[in-house]
Amino acid sequence: MVELAFRLADLEVRVRSPAAAPIDAVAARYRRCARAGGQAAPDVTVDIEPAPELDASPPRGKAAAALRAEPAPGEPPGLRLSRADVRGEVRVPRDGPVRARFRAARPATTETAIRTALAIALPARGGLVLHASAAALGPAADAPAVALCGDSGSGKTSIAAALVAATGGAKLADELLVVRARPGGWRVFVAPFYDSEPLPFGASFPLAGWCALAPAESGPPVRLAAAQAMAAVPAAALAYAAGGPLGEALLDTAARLAVDVPCWRLPSRDRSAAAAALLGALEGRA
Repeated sequence: MVELAFRLADLEVRVRSPAAAPIDAVAARYRRCARAGGQAAPDVTVDIEPAPELDASPPRGKAAAALRAEPAPGEPPGLRLSRADVRGEVRVPRDGPVRARFRAARPATTETAIRTALAIALPARGGLVLHASAAALGPAADAPAVALCGDSGSGKTSIAAALVAATGGAKLADELLVVRARPGGWRVFVAPFYDSEPLPFGASFPLAGWCALAPAESGPPVRLAAAQAMAAVPAAALAYAAGGPLGEALLDTAARLAVDVPCWRLPSRDRSAAAAALLGALEGRA
C-alpha cells in the first residue's frame, strides 16, 4: 500500500492506494503540507483503487466533469458519487475519522477524490471548500485575508492580484479555498489543489471578510446582513449534500460563517475599482 499523509485545515489526511501512480500524481504538491514531526492519526482517510474497467477519457465540459451525488444508505451518513471515470463513497460520522473510498480509471482523478472528500467532510467539522480566490492583506505571517467568491470570469483572480499589489500581501487561492472556524476565529488555509501554484501551501491566515462578486454591476460594496450572507454561501461552496445530516451540517456551517465574518456584495465590473472599494470597506470606510 502506497500512502500520502498531509495536514490541511488542522485535519490530518491520509491518502492510500495499492498502486503508486494515483499517489505520484499529486505527491509533490501535497507533501508540502506534511505534518512536522511525523504522522498523526488521520481525521480523513481517502482510499483510491485503480478501476481499468471505467472510462479513462478525461471529462470534457462542465457537465461531464461534475460528480453525481446521492445519499448512501446506512450509517454513518454518507454520499455515493459517480462520474464516467470514477465511483466513490464518503462516510462522515459525528465523531471519529471520515472514510472515503474511490475507484478511478485515471491517476489524475486522485485530485478529484481528495477535493471531494474534503468538501463533504468539512461542513461537519466547521469548514467549507469555497469557489474563491483569496489574498492576504499585507506581508505579515498572520496578515488578515479576504476571500472573493464567484464563478469563472467574475473577476476574483484579478481583484486578488490588485489587493496583493496594493497591500504587499500574498495570493492564497485562485479557484478553490478552504476556510474553517477555529478557536480564535475563522481562518483561510492554503490548499495544494491542482489550480493553485505557486502558493504558500499549508499556510493559514485569519479571515477578515468575504465577498460575493457581482461581475455585471458597478458601484460600492454593500455589506450584507447575516441572512443575506447565508443565502450566498451555497452558491460559493463546493457542496454535494442537499439534505439529511450532511445537508444540515452544511447549513449550520454556512450560518456560522455568515454570522461570524463580514460579507459584502462586491460589484466587480471594474476590477481595480472593486479592489480599492473593498479595502475601504475592510477599513470601515464603506
